[in-house]
Amino acid sequence: MTPQGGMMIGMAPPTSSAGGTIPLTLLIEYGLHRTYHELQVLSELLPRKTDMERKIEIFQFASRTRQLFVRLLALVKWANSASKVDKCMDICNFLEQQSMYFVETADQLHKMAKETLASARLPSFSLPCAVDVLTTGTYPRLPTCIRERIIPPDPITPQEKAQTLQRLNEVIQYRLVSNELPKQMRRLKIDQGRVKFFVEHEFESLCHIGGFLALVGLLSVSVFGWLGCCVSMFLSGVANTASNVSSNGVFFSLRCTLFLT
Repeated sequence: MTPQGGMMIGMAPPTSSAGGTIPLTLLIEYGLHRTYHELQVLSELLPRKTDMERKIEIFQFASRTRQLFVRLLALVKWANSASKVDKCMDICNFLEQQSMYFVETADQLHKMAKETLASARLPSFSLPCAVDVLTTGTYPRLPTCIRERIIPPDPITPQEKAQTLQRLNEVIQYRLVSNELPKQMRRLKIDQGRVKFFVEHEFESLCHIGGFLALVGLLSVSVFGWLGCCVSMFLSGVANTASNVSSNGVFFSLRCTLFLT
């Protein structure tokens, strides 16, 4: 604020949260100091001037001072509604800040599109997986090895166990019928998926059906045969001290695994 026809006191306005505003108390203090300073200067200069000049100076001083305090009075009355102006200024500052963010975001997106993502490509989407998940709610395409390695298999029921042993007994019977057995091994008993060959007072042998994968060239071939798991031999002239029973001999069992095709 620069008064008409008077000198301006250099006072730097303090910084405020709302840009471009100064406190009302500072304006009032500025007006009082300016009026007091001009009054002192006028009291020193008037005695040296003529009567007409003194009247002119006093009139000009009164006019300038009146205009200054009228403006201060208008500011004081307007200060009652200054809170609304502060809200408007805060809103303007917020909008300017958002506008700056918007421009900066647009610049960054343009830079990414032209430089950073110039050679970027999206991978092909897995449509079958999305269709399965959205239609059935599950994903049935996972490899079964994940379930086999993480989740233990469910135990078989007694009924399934009995059916499996019955099937093994039938397979053993078929192999025994389809092959010619030595006379010493024609005494046998099939039970629990195993066959027991025995010659009284000589030996006993337990066998079952088994197999493995053999690599023939580039192919894996399943090979099935007999697996001997236990052989018991009768030795004469040996006392059975373990059972405290005296006899002419005792059976010694030898557990091993022999594959016989």
